[in-house]
Formats: sequence, structure tokens, C-alpha cells
Amino acid sequence: MITTEITLGYDDVPNITIGRAKTYNTRSIVFDYSVLKEKYGDGEFSLLYVKPGETEERPEAELTVPVIVTGNKATWIVTDTDTAHSGAGEAECIYRGNKFCYKSNVFFVIVKRDIDD
Repeated sequence: MITTEITLGYDDVPNITIGRAKTYNTRSIVFDYSVLKEKYGDGEFSLLYVKPGETEERPEAELTVPVIVTGNKATWIVTDTDTAHSGAGEAECIYRGNKFCYKSNVFFVIVKRDIDD
């Protein structure tokens, strides 16, 4: 499994390319939010993801994907459902506390095509 690590709080989040199910492309993404925690204090991290091909508007709770939080890092383990369709999806990181809400830029999550697409 290939892991991509991104540090939040300095620059825009870059576009991320992930592979389809059972490929050897990026399958987990680690978001390091220690800079945000240092700047804003304690908060809660979440990740919103709109899969390729999804167009209808949905509430934030339905767009939130599970992440594993360890210390100041949140890891998104990419699932088969996340990569069911190739194309460009969109994602946004949110770090929220009592008196603040940091949102990253919206970035593309590109799901690579397979020959059978």
C-alpha cells in the first residue's frame, strides 16, 4: 500500500491521485494538522469527499469519510467504495474547534482509470 502524507496549514492541499480497488497506487492519505493545532488549539478533524460522478448536493454528514486520528495526524484509508468510479472527485479538510473553523482549499482526488472502465 502506498501512503501519501500532506501537511495542512502552510499551502494549498495538492491534488491527489489514487488508484482503483486492488491496485498498488495510493491507498491511504495522512493529513498532518499539527500546524493547525499549534495555531488554533484543540479541535476536531474531518474530511469531506465527493466521489467522481456524484453531483447532487448532500449534507456535510453524508460527505464525511472515516479517518483514523493518531496524535496530530488523520489517516484516510481509501476503500473500494471511494474508488468505484474513475474520474475527478473533490475533497476538503476541516479542522473545527469552539471558536474557529479552518477549511482547506477544495482539492481534486483523481481516481485512475482501469483498462476495463
